[in-house]
Amino acid sequence: MSGRKVRLPPVLVVSGSNDHLRVREMRKVISSGRTVLKVEAGDSEGLREPLALAGLLSEPSLVVVSSASLRRKKKAEDGSEASAWSDEDVAMLVEYGQGEADPEVVYVVLHEGDAGVTTFAGKVAEGLPKARHRDFPAPKPWDAQDEAIRFVRKEFLETGVEVSDALSEAVVLNAGNDMGFLAFEVLKIKALVNSEGRTTATKDDISRVISRMAEEGFRSLLEAVSARNPRAVIKAIQHLREGPQADASVGVCVAVGRTSAKWLRAASLLARGSAEDAASSMGMSPHQFKAQ
Repeated sequence: MSGRKVRLPPVLVVSGSNDHLRVREMRKVISSGRTVLKVEAGDSEGLREPLALAGLLSEPSLVVVSSASLRRKKKAEDGSEASAWSDEDVAMLVEYGQGEADPEVVYVVLHEGDAGVTTFAGKVAEGLPKARHRDFPAPKPWDAQDEAIRFVRKEFLETGVEVSDALSEAVVLNAGNDMGFLAFEVLKIKALVNSEGRTTATKDDISRVISRMAEEGFRSLLEAVSARNPRAVIKAIQHLREGPQADASVGVCVAVGRTSAKWLRAASLLARGSAEDAASSMGMSPHQFKAQ
């Protein structure tokens, strides 16, 4: 077992609506070099079979348990309700999950979304140490940009590229909040910087790598104007000036116009009594929308 790259607990739960981070975590887990087996939550026989065969298998196993069912019950073929999974299945995994790391058989309960208390993954996670539940929730719309900026800073740090906080923010302002896309942009910037024998990224590097100017690039300015916050407006303009776009005036006009249309739509929804829909259309929480 010494040749494996990653030491794993006997049972691990991986969940969350942040697709990029969840998928990346699964790739890391699969890189442990184990033989991958797949079963569905509710397949009690398939769940237990790897343990029964553990001494006979030529390679250690990684059993990926798909926990897609959001409800405890599912419709049987005859129309009646049947258990999608049993308490015995949960208890078996929880008990096995208390053991030492790197056993012959490792279970990974995978749930593509929120592993709430009604899910198989959520029930298993409740009985495990917290460190054995790796959850990657998608940020709320109003937190997405800040989360993306933190993500980019961490990516640069892990790739060994030195970059200022202002330029990390510029990457997000110009490329958007999608973490998968941002990770790719960081790798492109790293490749450019390293190809020239450097370890520090500059404004020109960002400009050369990022191929499009997204409307997200003006989001902080638009929000500052909407909030009537002079300090935030000055800061947002400074970010635009430090970003890769030499003349952002046309983009600002387009973005302000589109945002004005969004506010008009939100006002229309509010007039119809749909305060939550109005807030959602602006990417805000109801409390934030009310404060605006």
